[in-house]
Amino acid sequence: MENNFSIPGLFYKYRSLENLERFLSIIIDRKLYGALYSEMNDPMEGYYKYDRLNSEYMHFETGDFKPQMAYVKGDDVFLRSAPSTSSSVIKTLKRNSGLDAIAVQTCDDERAGMINTDNVVVGFNGQNIRLAKGQPVTITGENGGTYQCQLNLENGSGTIYVDKVNVKKLYGETWYKVRLSGGTEGWVYKDFIQLKRDM
Repeated sequence: MENNFSIPGLFYKYRSLENLERFLSIIIDRKLYGALYSEMNDPMEGYYKYDRLNSEYMHFETGDFKPQMAYVKGDDVFLRSAPSTSSSVIKTLKRNSGLDAIAVQTCDDERAGMINTDNVVVGFNGQNIRLAKGQPVTITGENGGTYQCQLNLENGSGTIYVDKVNVKKLYGETWYKVRLSGGTEGWVYKDFIQLKRDM
């Protein structure tokens, strides 16, 4: 029997009011308190993951993303209406197209996926086709070592079955909101955009 479950998007942590001043400082001053090793109840009770993006691309005081120039670093990259491969496509972007990165967000869609291996052969609408690395898919189910995915191509849509090793789940991955020269805005996955500071 297949077990279907989802990851909750919101967690709660209990905290007493024993040290109210420290708690209010975290909320009001937007600070993160890091306990000394000797103060921890359990040395393995938690950790803080430092992301390079937080310091280099985020405003120190406000925490907002710093808008900056960027370039498309893939062929026929989809500009999407939301940070997920299951969202609608606004436009197709060509390699080296210039744009402005104006915001950043992680994907909260557990169905979002992408082929992560070149030349993956799958059955699609009665015939075998090859999928390139980077091909977006929507994960609709799983069975053992296989994902069931929705594949949308120019010549039609259908269900495919792909080995899990050939699919990258994009839940929690970084996407950039970008603005084109004509004012059109949309979202691009991080692997297909290069910020000017990275060049």
